[in-house]
Amino acid sequence: MQRWDEKGAEQLGRCYKEYAQFMFGTMNEIEGALPKGTPRKNVNVIKDIITEVCKGYVTEIDWRDSKYIPPLKEHLQITLVTCFYWAINCTAFVVFQEGVTEEVMIWMSGFPQIVKDSCIVSRLMDDIVAHAFETERNNVATAVTCYMKEYDSTKEEAIKALWNDVENAWKDMNEEYLKLTSIPSSLLIQVINLARMMETMYKKIDGYTDSAILKEWISLLLVQPITL
Repeated sequence: MQRWDEKGAEQLGRCYKEYAQFMFGTMNEIEGALPKGTPRKNVNVIKDIITEVCKGYVTEIDWRDSKYIPPLKEHLQITLVTCFYWAINCTAFVVFQEGVTEEVMIWMSGFPQIVKDSCIVSRLMDDIVAHAFETERNNVATAVTCYMKEYDSTKEEAIKALWNDVENAWKDMNEEYLKLTSIPSSLLIQVINLARMMETMYKKIDGYTDSAILKEWISLLLVQPITL
Protein backbone atom coordinates (compact mmCIF):
# COMPACT_ATOMS: atom_id res chain seq x y z
CA MET A 1 0.00 0.00 0.00
CA GLN A 2 2.87 2.40 0.72
CA ARG A 3 4.20 1.86 -2.81
CA TRP A 4 0.62 1.96 -4.17
CA ASP A 5 1.60 -1.13 -6.16
CA GLU A 6 -1.46 -2.71 -7.76
CA LYS A 7 0.52 -5.57 -9.31
CA GLY A 8 2.27 -6.30 -6.03
CA ALA A 9 -1.14 -6.77 -4.36
CA GLU A 10 -1.66 -9.90 -6.45
CA GLN A 11 0.93 -11.67 -4.29
CA LEU A 12 -1.04 -11.13 -1.08
CA GLY A 13 -3.36 -13.58 0.61
CA ARG A 14 -7.02 -13.40 -0.37
CA CYS A 15 -8.22 -11.14 2.45
CA TYR A 16 -5.43 -8.58 2.03
CA LYS A 17 -5.51 -8.80 -1.75
CA GLU A 18 -9.24 -8.05 -1.90
CA TYR A 19 -8.84 -5.09 0.46
CA ALA A 20 -5.95 -3.66 -1.59
CA GLN A 21 -7.81 -4.17 -4.86
CA PHE A 22 -10.88 -2.46 -3.42
CA MET A 23 -8.82 0.56 -2.30
CA PHE A 24 -6.96 0.80 -5.62
CA GLY A 25 -10.25 0.52 -7.54
CA THR A 26 -11.92 3.16 -5.39
CA MET A 27 -9.06 5.61 -5.88
CA ASN A 28 -9.11 4.99 -9.64
CA GLU A 29 -12.84 5.76 -9.68
CA ILE A 30 -12.26 8.95 -7.69
CA GLU A 31 -9.53 10.10 -10.05
CA GLY A 32 -11.75 9.37 -13.04
CA ALA A 33 -14.62 11.43 -11.60
CA LEU A 34 -12.62 14.52 -10.70
CA PRO A 35 -13.23 17.79 -12.54
CA LYS A 36 -10.64 18.60 -15.19
CA GLY A 37 -7.73 20.56 -13.86
CA THR A 38 -7.81 19.03 -10.37
CA PRO A 39 -4.16 18.82 -9.28
CA ARG A 40 -2.77 15.32 -9.09
CA LYS A 41 -1.19 16.12 -5.72
CA ASN A 42 -4.66 16.54 -4.22
CA VAL A 43 -5.31 12.86 -4.93
CA ASN A 44 -1.88 11.99 -3.56
CA VAL A 45 -2.87 13.52 -0.21
CA ILE A 46 -5.78 11.05 0.00
CA LYS A 47 -3.41 8.18 -0.85
CA ASP A 48 -0.96 9.31 1.82
CA ILE A 49 -3.72 9.31 4.44
CA ILE A 50 -4.88 5.84 3.35
CA THR A 51 -1.29 4.67 3.74
CA GLU A 52 -1.37 5.91 7.35
CA VAL A 53 -4.63 4.02 7.85
CA CYS A 54 -3.00 0.80 6.63
CA LYS A 55 -0.03 1.30 8.96
CA GLY A 56 -2.52 1.69 11.79
CA TYR A 57 -4.27 -1.55 10.80
CA VAL A 58 -0.96 -3.39 11.15
CA THR A 59 -0.56 -1.96 14.66
CA GLU A 60 -4.11 -3.00 15.57
CA ILE A 61 -3.47 -6.55 14.35
CA ASP A 62 -0.39 -6.70 16.57
CA TRP A 63 -2.39 -5.42 19.54
CA ARG A 64 -5.17 -7.93 18.96
CA ASP A 65 -2.91 -10.94 18.49
CA SER A 66 -0.72 -10.09 21.50
CA LYS A 67 -3.79 -9.27 23.68
CA TYR A 68 -2.30 -5.82 24.30
CA ILE A 69 -4.59 -3.23 25.88
CA PRO A 70 -2.93 0.17 25.43
CA PRO A 71 -3.54 3.32 27.49
CA LEU A 72 -6.39 5.36 26.05
CA LYS A 73 -4.10 8.05 24.59
CA GLU A 74 -2.00 5.46 22.75
CA HIS A 75 -5.18 3.72 21.57
CA LEU A 76 -6.59 6.94 20.11
CA GLN A 77 -3.34 7.86 18.36
CA ILE A 78 -3.95 4.83 16.15
CA THR A 79 -7.72 4.37 16.11
CA LEU A 80 -8.55 8.00 15.25
CA VAL A 81 -6.69 7.30 12.00
CA THR A 82 -7.97 3.78 11.35
CA CYS A 83 -11.60 4.83 11.80
CA PHE A 84 -11.04 6.27 8.27
CA TYR A 85 -12.94 9.51 8.80
CA TRP A 86 -9.81 11.61 8.19
CA ALA A 87 -9.56 9.95 4.76
CA ILE A 88 -13.29 10.45 4.13
CA ASN A 89 -13.09 14.14 5.00
CA CYS A 90 -10.11 14.63 2.70
CA THR A 91 -11.85 12.78 -0.14
CA ALA A 92 -14.95 14.95 0.28
CA PHE A 93 -12.78 18.06 -0.06
CA VAL A 94 -11.21 16.81 -3.29
CA VAL A 95 -14.30 15.30 -4.92
CA PHE A 96 -17.12 17.64 -3.93
CA GLN A 97 -15.40 21.03 -3.81
CA GLU A 98 -13.89 22.77 -6.82
CA GLY A 99 -10.86 24.98 -6.55
CA VAL A 100 -9.49 23.59 -3.30
CA THR A 101 -6.16 25.32 -2.82
CA GLU A 102 -2.79 23.78 -2.09
CA GLU A 103 -2.82 25.52 1.29
CA VAL A 104 -6.08 23.77 2.23
CA MET A 105 -4.70 20.37 1.23
CA ILE A 106 -1.52 20.96 3.24
CA TRP A 107 -3.74 21.87 6.20
CA MET A 108 -5.81 18.69 5.75
CA SER A 109 -2.73 16.49 5.40
CA GLY A 110 -1.65 17.51 8.91
CA PHE A 111 -4.72 15.92 10.56
CA PRO A 112 -6.10 19.27 11.79
CA GLN A 113 -7.84 19.53 15.14
CA ILE A 114 -11.38 19.96 13.81
CA VAL A 115 -10.99 16.75 11.79
CA LYS A 116 -9.45 14.99 14.77
CA ASP A 117 -12.40 16.08 16.92
CA SER A 118 -14.87 14.64 14.38
CA CYS A 119 -12.92 11.38 14.55
CA ILE A 120 -13.11 11.42 18.36
CA VAL A 121 -16.90 11.72 18.19
CA SER A 122 -17.12 8.84 15.73
CA ARG A 123 -14.52 6.57 17.34
CA LEU A 124 -15.68 6.91 20.93
CA MET A 125 -19.41 6.66 20.19
CA ASP A 126 -18.77 3.55 18.10
CA ASP A 127 -16.67 1.97 20.86
CA ILE A 128 -19.29 2.76 23.51
CA VAL A 129 -22.28 1.22 21.72
CA ALA A 130 -20.34 -1.67 20.14
CA HIS A 131 -18.17 -2.54 23.15
CA ALA A 132 -19.89 -5.85 23.96
CA PHE A 133 -19.98 -7.00 20.33
CA GLU A 134 -16.35 -6.08 19.62
CA THR A 135 -15.15 -7.73 22.85
CA GLU A 136 -17.10 -10.91 22.12
CA ARG A 137 -15.58 -11.32 18.66
CA ASN A 138 -12.03 -10.91 20.00
CA ASN A 139 -11.26 -7.71 18.13
CA VAL A 140 -8.74 -5.06 19.14
CA ALA A 141 -9.58 -3.59 22.57
CA THR A 142 -12.18 -0.82 22.51
CA ALA A 143 -11.68 2.57 24.11
CA VAL A 144 -13.97 1.37 26.91
CA THR A 145 -11.66 -1.56 27.70
CA CYS A 146 -8.58 0.68 27.53
CA TYR A 147 -10.12 3.18 29.97
CA MET A 148 -11.23 0.45 32.36
CA LYS A 149 -7.74 -1.03 32.53
CA GLU A 150 -5.87 2.28 32.74
CA TYR A 151 -8.05 3.77 35.48
CA ASP A 152 -9.20 0.53 37.15
CA SER A 153 -12.80 1.58 36.59
CA THR A 154 -16.10 -0.16 35.95
CA LYS A 155 -17.59 -0.27 32.47
CA GLU A 156 -20.22 2.26 33.51
CA GLU A 157 -17.59 4.69 34.80
CA ALA A 158 -15.57 4.30 31.59
CA ILE A 159 -18.59 4.94 29.39
CA LYS A 160 -19.53 8.06 31.37
CA ALA A 161 -15.99 9.43 31.01
CA LEU A 162 -15.89 8.71 27.27
CA TRP A 163 -19.27 10.40 26.74
CA ASN A 164 -17.75 13.44 28.40
CA ASP A 165 -14.86 13.28 25.92
CA VAL A 166 -17.40 13.21 23.09
CA GLU A 167 -19.08 16.35 24.46
CA ASN A 168 -15.72 18.10 24.76
CA ALA A 169 -14.86 17.14 21.19
CA TRP A 170 -18.07 18.82 20.00
CA LYS A 171 -17.18 21.98 21.93
CA ASP A 172 -13.70 21.97 20.38
CA MET A 173 -15.17 21.42 16.92
CA ASN A 174 -17.50 24.38 17.29
CA GLU A 175 -14.61 26.56 18.50
CA GLU A 176 -12.41 25.50 15.59
CA TYR A 177 -15.22 26.24 13.12
CA LEU A 178 -15.52 29.79 14.43
CA LYS A 179 -11.83 30.63 14.60
CA LEU A 180 -10.53 28.92 11.40
CA THR A 181 -11.11 31.93 9.17
CA SER A 182 -8.35 30.87 6.75
CA ILE A 183 -10.34 27.77 5.69
CA PRO A 184 -13.62 28.25 3.74
CA SER A 185 -16.64 27.55 5.93
CA SER A 186 -18.11 25.42 3.14
CA LEU A 187 -15.27 22.96 3.74
CA LEU A 188 -15.41 23.08 7.52
CA ILE A 189 -19.14 22.38 7.56
CA GLN A 190 -18.48 19.13 5.70
CA VAL A 191 -16.31 17.98 8.59
CA ILE A 192 -19.04 18.86 11.08
CA ASN A 193 -21.74 17.21 8.96
CA LEU A 194 -19.80 13.95 8.91
CA ALA A 195 -19.60 14.06 12.71
CA ARG A 196 -23.34 14.74 12.82
CA MET A 197 -24.01 11.72 10.65
CA MET A 198 -21.73 9.53 12.78
CA GLU A 199 -23.45 10.71 15.97
CA THR A 200 -26.80 9.75 14.49
CA MET A 201 -25.46 6.36 13.40
CA TYR A 202 -23.94 5.51 16.78
CA LYS A 203 -26.34 7.28 19.14
CA LYS A 204 -27.94 4.13 20.54
CA ILE A 205 -26.55 1.18 18.57
CA ASP A 206 -23.78 0.37 16.11
CA GLY A 207 -25.69 1.55 13.07
CA TYR A 208 -22.75 0.79 10.79
CA THR A 209 -22.81 -2.93 11.60
CA ASP A 210 -26.59 -3.13 12.08
CA SER A 211 -27.46 -0.67 9.34
CA ALA A 212 -31.04 -1.90 8.85
CA ILE A 213 -32.02 0.24 11.86
CA LEU A 214 -31.16 3.36 9.82
CA LYS A 215 -33.75 2.57 7.13
CA GLU A 216 -36.56 4.42 8.90
CA TRP A 217 -34.44 7.53 9.46
CA ILE A 218 -33.26 7.62 5.85
CA SER A 219 -36.85 7.19 4.69
CA LEU A 220 -38.01 10.07 6.90
CA LEU A 221 -35.27 12.30 5.50
CA LEU A 222 -35.36 11.46 1.80
CA VAL A 223 -38.56 9.54 0.94
CA GLN A 224 -41.53 10.49 3.05
CA PRO A 225 -43.15 13.89 2.45
CA ILE A 226 -43.04 16.55 5.15
CA THR A 227 -46.50 17.08 6.62
CA LEU A 228 -47.43 20.65 7.41
